[in-house]
Amino acid sequence: SKSAGVASSGRDRPKQKKKTTSFPMAGSRPLTPSEERLLVRHIRRINARDRALVSVQLFLGFRIGEVITLTIGHVLDGSRIRQRVALPPRFLKGRRGTTRTIPIGPELRRALERYLQKRARHVDLRPDVPLFLSPRLRPSGAPKPICRSMAEKIIKCELVAVGTDP
Repeated sequence: SKSAGVASSGRDRPKQKKKTTSFPMAGSRPLTPSEERLLVRHIRRINARDRALVSVQLFLGFRIGEVITLTIGHVLDGSRIRQRVALPPRFLKGRRGTTRTIPIGPELRRALERYLQKRARHVDLRPDVPLFLSPRLRPSGAPKPICRSMAEKIIKCELVAVGTDP
C-alpha cells in the first residue's frame, strides 16, 4: 500500500490510451477508430442532410454550435465545394482567437456534394443561407438554421444506430 507523501514508482503510471477521434457533443466520449469506421459506413446509407450533418461534425471537429452556424458560403465557392472550411472567430466558442481553417476531405466532400445537389433542386444556394435549414422561417421570412437540439438528436440517433453509446 502507498503511504501519503511518497512518490509513486514508474509502474503506477496510467497506461497510454488508444488513439481516438473526438466527436464533440455534450457528455460524449471520443469514438474509437473501429466505431468511426462503422459510423462512416452507416451514414453513407442515410438521407443526404443527416449524412452531411454527421460528416461535418465528424470530419471537421466543430462543436455543434459551430456546425449549425455554417452557411452555404462556408462550404461552396460558386458551384464548387471549397478545399477548406474557414470559420472566423465570431462563429467560434468564445468569439475570440483566429479563424479556424479545416480541409475538406473526400468523404466529407461527397456528403456535401450529395446534400447540396438535393438542396439546389428546391432552392437557390445563396452564400448567406444556413447550410442546415430548419423547416421554420425567421419572423422576417428568411431561412433559419436547424436548432441545436435537433442537430444533437440527429447525431445521437446515428450513433445509437451503429451501437455506439453517445
